Amino acid sequence: MIISWSQKARETASNILNFIFTEFGSKASQKYLQNIERTTKVLESNPYAGRIEPLLIGSNNEYRSLLVNKINKLVYRIDHETIVIVALWDTRREPKKLTEGLK
Repeated sequence: MIISWSQKARETASNILNFIFTEFGSKASQKYLQNIERTTKVLESNPYAGRIEPLLIGSNNEYRSLLVNKINKLVYRIDHETIVIVALWDTRREPKKLTEGLK
C-alpha cells in the first residue's frame, strides 16, 4: 500500500519535530522521526494494524489510529490502495479539539 499524508498531518508533524528539535535537540527529534517512520512501515505492510478510532465513529469514513509513542498517534483512513494519514494527535489534548475537521 501507498502512504499519503494530508497537508494538515504534514504540518502538524513538522511543527512537532521543530518543537522537539528546539527544546530537546537533534537526537530527540531524530528519535521521534524514526518512531513515525517505524509506525508508517507497520501500516504499509498491515493497514488494519490500527484500531478503529472511537472518537471518530459515526464519521463519513472509517478512521483508524496507531500509536507513534506514549502521547502521539497517527490517525488514518484506508482509501482503496492508499493509506491516508489525516492527523497526528497529541493524546493529552481535549478529544473535541482532536476531532475538529475530521467528522
